[in-house]
Amino acid sequence: MFIRSAREFGTLVRSEREGRGWSQSQLAERVGVSLPWISQFERGKATAQIDLVLKTLAALNIRLWAGEPPKPSGSKSAMINLDDLLGGLSGSTQIPTDDPEPSPRNPLRR
Repeated sequence: MFIRSAREFGTLVRSEREGRGWSQSQLAERVGVSLPWISQFERGKATAQIDLVLKTLAALNIRLWAGEPPKPSGSKSAMINLDDLLGGLSGSTQIPTDDPEPSPRNPLRR
């Protein structure tokens, strides 16, 4: 899976949240942010604070890595290469998944 924009990144977060049956309010409470912050992040706000982004990903069990991608461990959580993400939103960020097929829970999975 590739993320090419802040909007696609927000879509991943929304899909993971909805897959858990959480409302935006529930995710905001778990992360310690306001409901408008979650809403803006899911809509692709490109200026989101990295510490809050990391808290949000942790709440959803979305793992990040720096350097070489880890070997698949059988985990179903999505992973994001932090180096690519921080390198600029105009680049592509590859997110390997254990499920190569698109799913209703996560329409970005390929």
